[in-house]
Amino acid sequence: MTTISKSISSTGNRQIFTISVWLKRANGVSNGNGGIFGVGTAGSDSGQFYCRFDGSYKLRIGGGATVYRVSDAKFTDQFAWYHVVCAVDSTDSTADNRVRAWVNGEQITVWSTNNTMSQSQNTPVNESGKTHYINSDGDGASSTFKGYFAHFHLIDGTAYPPTSFGEKDSTSGIWKPKTNPSVTYGTNGVFLKFENSGNMGLDSSGQTNNYTIGSAGTLPQTTDTPSNNFAILNPYNRRITNTAPDYAHGNLFIDNQDQDTQGNNWCSSIGGLTKGKWYCEITPHVNGSATANMNLGVIATQMSMNNGNAASGSYVGYSYFYKPTGDKGISPPNTSSITTSSYGNTFTTDDIIGIFLDLDNGTLK
Repeated sequence: MTTISKSISSTGNRQIFTISVWLKRANGVSNGNGGIFGVGTAGSDSGQFYCRFDGSYKLRIGGGATVYRVSDAKFTDQFAWYHVVCAVDSTDSTADNRVRAWVNGEQITVWSTNNTMSQSQNTPVNESGKTHYINSDGDGASSTFKGYFAHFHLIDGTAYPPTSFGEKDSTSGIWKPKTNPSVTYGTNGVFLKFENSGNMGLDSSGQTNNYTIGSAGTLPQTTDTPSNNFAILNPYNRRITNTAPDYAHGNLFIDNQDQDTQGNNWCSSIGGLTKGKWYCEITPHVNGSATANMNLGVIATQMSMNNGNAASGSYVGYSYFYKPTGDKGISPPNTSSITTSSYGNTFTTDDIIGIFLDLDNGTLK
């Protein structure tokens, strides 16, 4: 894992701060752990603070001795970006206002765990000598996040609402980021845009609080952003096998496809299409003859696959495939067969296959 961290040298406000970040989960079918922000490892509330998704896909905010909040809702979506805001103000006389959280502009008000932060509690956040970690807990190793980050803010000394960092698009109504929010960052505040590929820890807050990218690896940059959301492989819509394939690179890659020794794993991308024009590209990265069993195309509702053939069962509609031999395959509803005929060029490892589906005119190329 590559850590993103900074060792704090000047104590700021340990009682009032805000964390705001856009993130996209990409943990495949593994558990829900995903560290967002963590400081300290001590077993006391003054010695540890964290904000993360836990193993049940719930948002969890806590200290070393007290779990303050665990959401009742589960956040399992791996297709969209989440905007998570956690605002802490332990000086507030209203106990429920000392730890607040929002997702996509909506405040979380239903918690499966709801414990009060002590009034005027000092946390290790913004404390001199403490290392602040993004994408893990405060030890820089536990609850590591799988996925993407964009526009990470740490505010030292103010508890801001999500409207300081995001807003609804006037046309679509979708929650979107404010690229230059009007906020006061404070002594240890930081704004990481992750837009400089040569310096991913560059601070854009004006405070020059640059973060360090750990030596375990590099921090890859992607153009999958809250304003340019990529379609991905769907880890929840796949053939059920004893061992699921691995999803990597933000669910854009499927790895270890043959690891159940049957060679019959598959997965889909976007689903439920009924109209419009759609295009995608797929590149096979496989060894030797493994390409021979690869079928690419559009599958019918409830379709399953088994060793490159349509599995028997009841499903709706036709399925269409492009095969490495250059043939096209058609599988009618409720059958286990694929009828093939000549279509185009053969394909093999590292070729790029484009699929253009025009549901308005009923064509597939």
